[in-house]
Amino acid sequence: MVEEGKVNLDDPVAKYWPEFAQEGKEKIPVRYLFCHKSGLCGVTTPLPDDAYYNWDVMVNALAAQNLSGSLELGMVTMPSPTASSR
Repeated sequence: MVEEGKVNLDDPVAKYWPEFAQEGKEKIPVRYLFCHKSGLCGVTTPLPDDAYYNWDVMVNALAAQNLSGSLELGMVTMPSPTASSR
């Protein structure tokens, strides 16, 4: 789709999926999803097991999910679980 000009990796995901703009995700570019820099670690809301096989349920859950970090300087920054508290 990128090669065909249908998707620009630097466009916000919300341009193609407006519901994704919830919870501070409105500026995340498509590129960040492909290189795992979006700050979207998955779905933290408990879902029934069969939900993971239901496209509509998962799309809605991911759209409603908040970021695990903050979007700064062109990347999502998250606190490191191994960082010292000194």
